[in-house]
Amino acid sequence: MRRLCLCLLISLPALLAEPAHTTNNTLPQIEPAVDAKTLSSAQIREKVSAEITRAKTNEFANWLSFATVPDAINLVHGLMADPNLGLIQKEAILLRLTQHLRSTAPTAADRAVMLELTAYKSKVQTQHHDDPRYTQPAFNIAASAKGAINEWRYQELNAELSGTNIMQLWNTADTKDQRYILAGLRSGSLDQASLKGIHTITMQQQLDYPDLAMATAYGIGDLEAVIQMGSKVTSAMALSMLKTVAATDNSLNIETTTELLKSISNHLDPAIAGLALNLLATQQPDSEMIAGLVDQLSDKANGASAAMTLAQVLTDRQLQELHTRAGHNNKLLQARIKLIQQLRDEVQ
Repeated sequence: MRRLCLCLLISLPALLAEPAHTTNNTLPQIEPAVDAKTLSSAQIREKVSAEITRAKTNEFANWLSFATVPDAINLVHGLMADPNLGLIQKEAILLRLTQHLRSTAPTAADRAVMLELTAYKSKVQTQHHDDPRYTQPAFNIAASAKGAINEWRYQELNAELSGTNIMQLWNTADTKDQRYILAGLRSGSLDQASLKGIHTITMQQQLDYPDLAMATAYGIGDLEAVIQMGSKVTSAMALSMLKTVAATDNSLNIETTTELLKSISNHLDPAIAGLALNLLATQQPDSEMIAGLVDQLSDKANGASAAMTLAQVLTDRQLQELHTRAGHNNKLLQARIKLIQQLRDEVQ
């Protein structure tokens, strides 16, 4: 048993109170003790004490190793009610706690606290890293807590894979756990015989679970099936595969990469389709590729993505030919061509 910290009793008096009972399993709403405006990363760093964050996280970890579930929840509520800490410092502590517990063997109290924090709504906001016009949580506590719970389940299943009947485990698992089992690919826990059996099953269920089919197909080396799945999988899976084929250590040959990109370019998500088209154009800036992109300009879903890619690869002569061929009655196509010209003007 780890050493008790008396100072926690002072800073978290709620531990001594009756267990908190909440009907919706969420933390009580605490009014932010910060300005309503969005804070910059520098401003947030100034208000967070790394020393306090580390100390409080260690105190939490010590207590959670033997605390009951109600007391564990009260620890979190006590932190949020602590008048000696500002909201920014409190959220910094909660985030560090979720990150710390992620790498531990969880107790019942750990699990209860993490489940509680999956419902936490971060109040401290900062500028979005992609677009400063928007905001994002400075401390995304809920997402980190969910990630910890997922990691715990993955580790549990990964341990079960060793010396067990993987096919039996697969057949009794729900879809979420099946995804965790497939995550065993990253650690080499799945032998090829088991993976081949799972691949056969997932291909039979590919219409309902295309992500599972694509993952097992890639793991077993069935590249033809991987290509078939490109336009059907979720956006997250398609994006993951795009990152794989764009990486310098991509193990797929040029022909397979091209066919996979063509498949993903038909994805229902216009953003994903656009990324695939962009990679295709970079890889094959030839007349066939240009013709395929031009054909998509009039498509309501993918036309804008095609225009963005064409703006990067079209020569002046090709753009002029496109102007000449386009009919005046096709208003959408005319708008796409205008968009191409505007994008080209911006980068020149």
